[in-house]
Amino acid sequence: MRSYSFYKKDHTIKILIGVSPSGMITYLSKACGGRASDKAIFNKEKIIELLIPGHDAIMVDKGFLIDDECKRNYIKLYRPPFLGRGKSQFSKEAEETVEIARARVHVERRIQRLKNFTLLKNRYSWTLLPLIDDILVIVSALVNLSEPILSSDKF
Repeated sequence: MRSYSFYKKDHTIKILIGVSPSGMITYLSKACGGRASDKAIFNKEKIIELLIPGHDAIMVDKGFLIDDECKRNYIKLYRPPFLGRGKSQFSKEAEETVEIARARVHVERRIQRLKNFTLLKNRYSWTLLPLIDDILVIVSALVNLSEPILSSDKF
């Protein structure tokens, strides 16, 4: 497992999570080394096979490059708009997708709840690495049981 992250300057793990429109964690990948790309984890976990062609949609960050996989499998792909370098305002297309950007906030809130668990903030001995997937499942379940991120009138 290639776990050293030059960005974090430490050994890290990376997981992909799926979050429903109501804010529940619905998918949790196996932990990978922190240097793994989102696309590599997506393909390794065969997430595309869990989706219903022509029906399901997924939302990703700007650097999550799975456009070809989604197109081949008739999965709608949403990516929040972002300003390119040297641009001072969003394009017409980006303005039309502002709802996507608002939805992304809820995903970030769910991710933040996972990160806020003291259990996940600590450094671990490498001997605990075989247990990390089980730890993440339990913490994700606790996050799902916690107070909703959206009020009941929002979904």
